[in-house]
Amino acid sequence: MTHNLDRRTVLAALFAGAFSQVWKVREAFGREGTGKGLVIGAGISGLAAARELKSHGNQVTVLEARARVGGRVWTDRSLGVPIDMGASWISGVRGNPIARLAREFGVKTIVDDEEWALYDRSGQRISDDTIKEVRAEQESVAEAIEKLTEDLDADISFSAIVRRVLAGEQLDAAEQRYLDLFVVGIESDTGGDADKLSASYGLDDDGFGGDSHLFPGGYGQIADGLARGLDIRLSQKVTRIEHGDEGVRVTTDKDAYEGDWAVITLPLGVLKIGSVQFVPPLSRPKRDVIERLDMGRLDKIVLKFPRVFWPHDVTNLAYVSDVKGEFAQFLNGWKLSGEPVLVALVGGKFARQLEELADEEVQARTMTVLRRIFGDGIPGPVGMKYSRWGKDPLAGGCYSYVPLGATSDDFGILAEPAPPLFFAGEATNRDYRGTVHGAFLSGIREAQRIRELS
Repeated sequence: MTHNLDRRTVLAALFAGAFSQVWKVREAFGREGTGKGLVIGAGISGLAAARELKSHGNQVTVLEARARVGGRVWTDRSLGVPIDMGASWISGVRGNPIARLAREFGVKTIVDDEEWALYDRSGQRISDDTIKEVRAEQESVAEAIEKLTEDLDADISFSAIVRRVLAGEQLDAAEQRYLDLFVVGIESDTGGDADKLSASYGLDDDGFGGDSHLFPGGYGQIADGLARGLDIRLSQKVTRIEHGDEGVRVTTDKDAYEGDWAVITLPLGVLKIGSVQFVPPLSRPKRDVIERLDMGRLDKIVLKFPRVFWPHDVTNLAYVSDVKGEFAQFLNGWKLSGEPVLVALVGGKFARQLEELADEEVQARTMTVLRRIFGDGIPGPVGMKYSRWGKDPLAGGCYSYVPLGATSDDFGILAEPAPPLFFAGEATNRDYRGTVHGAFLSGIREAQRIRELS
């Protein structure tokens, strides 16, 4: 497939429209260190941009709709233990800027040892030999998918390419469940449903090497560290952004703010909802990209128990269900905090279905699976917390992914500046979308762009 045929044409049009505005904005910015601007959103990208700009002498005000910083980095303590309801992992610490920040802020991390306890549909623990065989089969399927993707003449869904790879194979019931577990893993990584996820572009992003790490005290410590010393106005929900040659005027549900420029870090899900009005509207290419790209689901159901009844020594537990995606993964909170906590991770279509249910029913369904694995004698939870990112109007989902009809280049189009507006966030980072480090790097990128115009 030719992936970049239309990109040059689209970007040329964007640059042509923005170039004439750049010189007018240069005059408003003046020399370095004199700019006055706004950052919309105190997530990781907004905090990174504001911190970088302030460090070079710019006057920056951050407007945040929530009563806390961090955005989709959210460490909840309502159960008496720090639990990350959003981002959890530093995905590969080698060269990762979040790992550097953790060291700078003195935040403790631990290695995800990738040790798993895997249980079959009846609740029996699967042997290590069987796990090795399953992993080998999954790696073989993954390699075949990668090779076939390179030869596609037209994009198809991830589900469709799996079917092509396995065409003619007769899977028994157990093999089908293991295949479903593999597909669910892809859905959790990307946030997208396999039948909507682009086979050509859905997995073509980059990553960092090395182990992945978790935060015993919560990922929110990174957001708190970035926020120190910044002028952040919490509980300021932005409703209108006016922009032009004279700068920007941002209206919230409480006040109005003005600046020479603004860094927009609204999640893709919020842009799709359209709860913030841009005057004049964003360019047609940006609006088209917002329509094409999508937000995925990866929710967390946190259950705190009076005691630990699961294996202490593994970080992750997996369940091979008859129902695709049904509570396929649990994170062992005991290894993180020393507290009897299990965190169910649910993604894709199954997560969307659960979000329609009341908390009581979600808890009951989770406990049905846990009792199937560990027996009817296990205690009930003493507390529960459920993320429901898809129902959050300030997020609209967990993170962006590439559905059919979109390409990876769409992230770059969303990132293109339209002075005096600049755009950051994980959905503007083509190489590292859907990650905290991608969000952080996008904020630094836009701060540097603004400085270049000074």
